[in-house]
Amino acid sequence: MREEPLIDRLKFAVRLSAGKRVLDIGGQKAYNCPTGDPYAAAYRKISGAAGQYAVLDRDPQDGVDYAADLNTADGREKLTRILDEYRPDVVICMEILEHLNYPCEIMARSPTG
Repeated sequence: MREEPLIDRLKFAVRLSAGKRVLDIGGQKAYNCPTGDPYAAAYRKISGAAGQYAVLDRDPQDGVDYAADLNTADGREKLTRILDEYRPDVVICMEILEHLNYPCEIMARSPTG
């Protein structure tokens, strides 16, 4: 039986983000890892490839463009407003879904119009 090759999710995200407007939900910690960390170095290539890159995370801090706690109703409504305002071509959720109480609800959100 022939094994299918694994997809390197970071390389895939870089290709997917190339020249696009990207919203990275929950990516603040991964993006701000120490500079010597190989995962962080690979992760930073996503923002380098993107035409525009913004981070949404729970707490307002350095490296966070939009703050919203997606485990609250207010945070989920704020996400809808952020999607309407920022209008991303690509939404990355590599470091967040396992921390959410309602991940399916978050994934169902989309910009209107």
